[in-house]
Amino acid sequence: MKKIALTDDSQTHWFGMGNYEIKLTLINKTVRIMYVSEPPFGDSYHQLYIDNVEFEGFVWGCEFLFPFGQAYLICSWMKNLYQRKTLLIDLKTSNYYVFPIYYGDFKRRGNSIDFENKLLSQTKTLDLNDVRKLFG
Repeated sequence: MKKIALTDDSQTHWFGMGNYEIKLTLINKTVRIMYVSEPPFGDSYHQLYIDNVEFEGFVWGCEFLFPFGQAYLICSWMKNLYQRKTLLIDLKTSNYYVFPIYYGDFKRRGNSIDFENKLLSQTKTLDLNDVRKLFG
């Protein structure tokens, strides 16, 4: 298992084709991404654990972002094999929001997150207040 300590919240990180233990130093949480398998197409998929609690569904082994002081996780996710969604998890509560369309690209830009679906030519930008509203 590859162990990684992340000390910032602005970069996307690629985690795929293996097992990872990610220490989020800004909020003192540990995220584990454990390899499960690969479909006949695309990326590997993994089981996600937040502080040793299994999260439902599977995350895709591609880009992960831990924005806003590492309080959140954004990644590609599927509840069932093999549907891809974009997921936003509040790492403090494990509450989550599934976006209505899949955004294959997301990145931090200043105090916002830019999401893009190139196939549908759709974009979305969320700041911290927008993210908080998603969780009511």
